[in-house]
Order: sequence, then C-alpha cells, then structure tokens
Amino acid sequence: MERNLDNNPYESPEANLVQEDDGARSPTKLLGFSGRLGRTNFFCYAMLTPMAYMMVMSFIGGLLSAAGLESFIQSFRSAGSFSEGSATMTIVIAFIVVIYLPMIVVYISFMKRRLNDCGRSGWLGLLSIVPLLNILLSLYVLFMPGDKFTNQYGLQPEKASGISKFFVGFVIVLILLVMALSIIRT
Repeated sequence: MERNLDNNPYESPEANLVQEDDGARSPTKLLGFSGRLGRTNFFCYAMLTPMAYMMVMSFIGGLLSAAGLESFIQSFRSAGSFSEGSATMTIVIAFIVVIYLPMIVVYISFMKRRLNDCGRSGWLGLLSIVPLLNILLSLYVLFMPGDKFTNQYGLQPEKASGISKFFVGFVIVLILLVMALSIIRT
C-alpha cells in the first residue's frame, strides 16, 4: 500500500531555512537613523566625531579670541546684564550646547545603526545614559559581530574600507603606546 505524503498535514515542511548570502550590501552612510553600521565603521565614526567636535570648538574659540571676546563681554557688563565671570560662562556654555547637541544626535544614530547590525533594537541605546551599563553597552557594540545576513533592519553593511581599518589599527596601537608609557612613567 503506497502512502500519499503530499496531503499529510503532519509532514515536516520543506522550506529552506538557511539564508543564502547573495552578496547584497547596503552602502555605508555617515548620517541617518535607518540601516546598519558595521563594527569598524562604528569605531571610526565614534572616534572621529569627538575629534571633529574638538576642532570646531577650537576654531570657534580662536575666532572669538581674535574677534575680541573681551569687548563683547564689556558690552554685556556696560548694559548691566552680567558680571564678567557670568557673561563669559554664559557665552561658553551657549557655544558648547549649540555644538554638542548635534554631536549627541549623530552619536545616537551611530549607536542605533550598530545595534541594528547586531539584530537588536535601537532603543537599547538608551542604556548608554545609565552609569556602568554604558560601559557594558560600549563593549558589546565594539566586540559583538553583526548579523551575517539581511535582518529586519536591512541589508548587511558594506565591508570597511582600508582607510577605516588603518585608522582602527592606528588608534589601538596609540592606546597601547599611551598605556605602556604611563606604566613606564610611574
């Protein structure tokens, strides 16, 4: 007696559950909240963003110094609005906030896309504001490999360029060198 297995509701499915890597990758973009970001590019972007911030702040500080910040403060003092110390601090804090807030938004986009690459929700990035958990989250996004295939957040990100890999190697060597020099110095 021959059985007809085509109509058996208890038969295991014949679906191909292994994803094939078709080689499709999403281009790496600097800004944006959608998509994924690989480890190497995340490290580069996360290191270069504060460096760019420091350069912008130094440039603004130089401009204010060259433009005569003292005369600007004098105009506030003569109007009776601020004392010398409070006027200086108000101006400095205003510039820091104006420049620092966009940097925070950019870093949040990096963190969200990196978590998406690991198959996690970007909301997990809120742990970066919790002391001690932010260290664990940073280690997680730096060392956890991303999903090898397309996940619910998009295609696999492009492979890191040679410049990105060189930068990561340079920073690691620099960190090790600073650590060795600090040990020798003490």
